[in-house]
Amino acid sequence: MRRAALLLAATIVIAAGSTACGSTPSPTVEAAPSTSVPSTTVSAAADPPTRERGRDRQVVDATVRPVAADRPVALADQIVAAERAIRDPATSPDQLAGWGHTQQVAYAALAARPRWDDKVARRVPDDLQLALAGNLSARRTSAALLPTEPATELPAWRIVAPEPTEDLLAHYRDAEAATGIEWEYLAAINLMETRMGRIVGDSSAGAQGPMQFLPATWEEDGIGRGDIYDPADAIAAAARYLVRRGGPADMAEALYGYNNSDSYVNAVEQYAAILRDDPRAYHGFHQWQVYYATAEGAVWLQEGYDQSEPISVLAYLDDHPAAAPTP
Repeated sequence: MRRAALLLAATIVIAAGSTACGSTPSPTVEAAPSTSVPSTTVSAAADPPTRERGRDRQVVDATVRPVAADRPVALADQIVAAERAIRDPATSPDQLAGWGHTQQVAYAALAARPRWDDKVARRVPDDLQLALAGNLSARRTSAALLPTEPATELPAWRIVAPEPTEDLLAHYRDAEAATGIEWEYLAAINLMETRMGRIVGDSSAGAQGPMQFLPATWEEDGIGRGDIYDPADAIAAAARYLVRRGGPADMAEALYGYNNSDSYVNAVEQYAAILRDDPRAYHGFHQWQVYYATAEGAVWLQEGYDQSEPISVLAYLDDHPAAAPTP
């Protein structure tokens, strides 16, 4: 099946000709910015994390867009603080939401500045080096899947809350038990396709549901069972499709069958490796938001966004100034 998947890793809308879901990239979401794009295109005005008085913990607000630090050392500290909070089981759900979003924005900012890599890497502890390198590799390679022309319209999507972390994790693990496809790959695909199910809407090629299947592929014998929009059914179908394409013995081949793009394969493999290294990283990815790349910068599509038809970026920002990138 050819698919123009909605969303790719860093928040790209995917789809370099896949056999599972679509064909050409739709205008995206917070794709890993290119080296020429300033970090303000992936983060917007919001107070940076502050420190609680008397505590050695930073506090973040999940209701506002984080701002990436504007110096290498400060950005490294921001990444480490986010990674530590995400990996700490004591972090509250509200704080986890804020830290996951901060992590997302900080990695996007660093991906745009490769000249900072060495300074940041020297300040990041050894146990977080794999996460640092994997996130940067995924974001930078997935940038190749972005359309060449920035969008002037926002898509006809709904943005909803994803299923709870434990529910989605149960779906991934059930699919792994049934097919042998490791849950980390399924979570990484779900992240890249629709931000864990946040995006509800068809791709430009007609792909549907949280794992972005074309109806024709869904209807292939042995692939789709149940409801293409149901997370449990869609995740199970994705696992079966990956088996048909060569998994779990050859996951690179299987992933290429899901989306015919080396950049896509690399991004999924990188995110899966991060999850394999430390499953707690999943709690951060679950909080990543939907950003849509436009001529005005990366627009944050928050939960509650609901457009039945494409809408002008400028018209939307007139009514939703909080979604706008920092000037």
